[in-house]
Amino acid sequence: MLTTLLANQILAIPEQYILPNINHVLLTSPNFNVDNFTEISDGHVKTFVDKLHDVVKNSGLDAGTSESTTDTLVNDLLLHVTDFDNWPFKVRLQPLLHLVTKCESVSAEPGFVINTKKIALIGVEDKHLKSKKLYNESLFGEVQIAGEILAGGSDNIREVDEGHSTDQEMFAIRVISTYVTFYRTTISALYWRELARDRGLPKKQSVVIKRWPGKNGRTTGLNLAEPDGRKAVITDLIKIRQHLLEKNRTDNDAENVELRTRVMKLEQDFRKSQNDISPEEDTSVDIPSSVIGQYVNANSSPISPEDKEVDEFMDSKYKEKVNNEIRERNREKKFIPGGIIDLEKDDNR
Repeated sequence: MLTTLLANQILAIPEQYILPNINHVLLTSPNFNVDNFTEISDGHVKTFVDKLHDVVKNSGLDAGTSESTTDTLVNDLLLHVTDFDNWPFKVRLQPLLHLVTKCESVSAEPGFVINTKKIALIGVEDKHLKSKKLYNESLFGEVQIAGEILAGGSDNIREVDEGHSTDQEMFAIRVISTYVTFYRTTISALYWRELARDRGLPKKQSVVIKRWPGKNGRTTGLNLAEPDGRKAVITDLIKIRQHLLEKNRTDNDAENVELRTRVMKLEQDFRKSQNDISPEEDTSVDIPSSVIGQYVNANSSPISPEDKEVDEFMDSKYKEKVNNEIRERNREKKFIPGGIIDLEKDDNR
């Protein structure tokens, strides 16, 4: 049961939606008017109850009769009652998902998905008790649910995990009229690797999807039209939300640690590359005075001792200037930013 999730945490259950006096019998009354319930003062709660009344009123009709009533009820449950459309969560309606195998891609379009960074919860709405969209009389849409869970996990691997096979924890809910059933599974990295490697679905690895409540049928889910069922659904959704929040924080902490580790490694590699540079070599060229003197003597007339002293001084200054220019050029060569290339290589590892 989902009560095992974060059992030691205090859950903020919106008690104003439990409404112990609002039940299935009352909701089916032809004289039902939400404004007559003076004990309900919150406008959001009144809207939720009125939508619940709409679904109950249409539950015995054929599919196609105001199918939007279940959609709007579930949207209200997720957006307002359990706050699933509040960052880091995001509700997406009828997204197109793809289960990609080695040889083909199969699309799925659930009623909604809830994202944090990844798709975390998938919703299937079968609208009505008499829906002809239910795939198998004995399965009540569970083949569809399994396929959409796999498609959601496949999207996570491609879009978030950059193609790396990782464990995918997924939740799902099925809503038939006002009856809600929860599903939970973890699809292993080994399953995804086999799916990518072989043709068709994996034969060695398998996926186990747990159901709550345990029985499967049209009316075996938790009934939103009854106070006890309504409280159980809201409580379990809040538990899932808090579980995903904690998981999101843990994932962020792990990513931050990994990022800090990579930065530290890059800094260490950069310092090492600087330390590996040999001490600056003196590549200056000393020009003997005798050589310069020979050149001068060969191309000029005799000079006085005073002029010779001036020439030697100027020669020394010229040699100092030449030597300094050579040193500067060598220094520039040593500090060409080749380290940038090393950093890029490390960043792509």
